[in-house]
Amino acid sequence: MIFLAMVLIVMSALLLTFMSIVCFRRRRLSAVVFFATAGYAFMAVINSEYLINKFGEDVYTQMSLIYVIGSFVLSISVQYFSEFVPKYGLSLPVWNQSDFHWHATFAFVLALASIALIVFARGEALLMNWSEARASSGFFVSLATSFFMLASPGIVSAFHAKRPTLGVMLLLLSVGLFVVIGSRASLLVAIFLGAWLMLLKEPGRRSRSLSRFWVITIALVVVLLVHTILRTLRGFGIAGLLQAFNEGNLLAALFLFIMDDDVSLTGGESDMPIYLMFAITQSSIDDFGFMTSIQRLLLLPMPSIQGWTAKPIDVTGRLWNRAFEQGFLDDEQGQAALLEAYVTGNYGSLHPTFFGEYFLAGGWMGLVMSMFLLGAVFVAIDLFMHRADRFTSLALCGPILVGYLFVARGSSVAGLGFFVYLGAVVGLLRYAARRVKGLWVAAIIANSATPRPALVNN
Repeated sequence: MIFLAMVLIVMSALLLTFMSIVCFRRRRLSAVVFFATAGYAFMAVINSEYLINKFGEDVYTQMSLIYVIGSFVLSISVQYFSEFVPKYGLSLPVWNQSDFHWHATFAFVLALASIALIVFARGEALLMNWSEARASSGFFVSLATSFFMLASPGIVSAFHAKRPTLGVMLLLLSVGLFVVIGSRASLLVAIFLGAWLMLLKEPGRRSRSLSRFWVITIALVVVLLVHTILRTLRGFGIAGLLQAFNEGNLLAALFLFIMDDDVSLTGGESDMPIYLMFAITQSSIDDFGFMTSIQRLLLLPMPSIQGWTAKPIDVTGRLWNRAFEQGFLDDEQGQAALLEAYVTGNYGSLHPTFFGEYFLAGGWMGLVMSMFLLGAVFVAIDLFMHRADRFTSLALCGPILVGYLFVARGSSVAGLGFFVYLGAVVGLLRYAARRVKGLWVAAIIANSATPRPALVNN
């Protein structure tokens, strides 16, 4: 029975891999969801012995069925809704050097605006590390984070536009913003955009599949290294880094921080099958509602106002609470982190892949219906990116790529929120820029049309 379950998971992984290749060949960003989910499926097979010992054969078999049904329904849904548009009507536009030039300039302005906002919002808390400054979050911090996420991909655009000086300046600004804000996703968007552009680039005389294999391999290694380094920098904060630098032991302090913090080099990705199996044991409509994450997706445009509007629960947050209550994270470090969160009120979340996220709220029926609707959402986003102008699609490409990784991990509301909220920010900024430009041109025309007094010769 276990062997059959493993075969089913491998078949699901192969189907997801096939769908990722199909979507990528058509230049569709949703390829990331299929590719990442296929990786989690392979991890479930590799770690099968540990998973079976921890949760039992029945739960592992149930997980294999979730993978089969979820991947099949999602693939069918994407193919079905794609038939309503032309075959290549969902592909990204082709960007040129001019697009990269203007995007890099736009990113630099947003980076400066993000710095101004975070300094205004944090004040003296600017020198605190990320965990100490979380309580100061608010509208201006959220806006600064949004600008940061839109600015960091400009690093890639600057180098593509042959503006290396601007690229280095953006890199330094982005690292500084990260140390203060602490959003790793905001820096990962640059890596994801760079990898995506390299994958799309023609390999020349070399084997195309071999070239793209090395691009993917190098990108994964870079992401894992960046994860470790960024977590360390975020833990220090500006004040800690300056103190270590002044004492002359910056490199040693960073190394010891990494070793003492027991950082997972996979960024927690290798634990996804564990969280999925735990979610299977906790699935309940009474506790998690029915299709709760789909409800939250539909309500994304509606702001949350305390005392006025209330959205459905975050199922990943409730799953995290269950993990604490049942001692699921039974290691000393995990229990200390969970206890601190309960005391401070800064609750976390547990991401069981998006199959587990949707199985939590509704069981088998919730999984099937959610995967079908989610396929429609992926096609709608691909359609938007195809029809958007080249600048808008370039500005949103990196955030959507990282957002899709969030979706695959089981944080679909946050991941798709990158598209909704950052898309709105880009739209508003472009509208404001056009209005300012229109007023400026009108003022120049009016000034040139004003008759000047004639000169009188005495």
